[in-house]
Amino acid sequence: MKARKHDEEISNLHEIAAVQLKNKDLIKLSEKAKEKSMLLLEEQGISVIALALSRTLVDLVQHPEKIKA
Repeated sequence: MKARKHDEEISNLHEIAAVQLKNKDLIKLSEKAKEKSMLLLEEQGISVIALALSRTLVDLVQHPEKIKA
């Protein structure tokens, strides 16, 4: 009887450990995804700024009268 209960307890501990490991893996994966997402947002922001600047420069070259001296 005691051996059976002990085996069940060990089995339960293994299940708990497996769930905890899965949770840690999920946390790590979500952290990596968040980092990638932030990098993409930063890159996108820089691209938007560069695009706006280039459009402004093109507009100023094509229409120099817009420049107030």
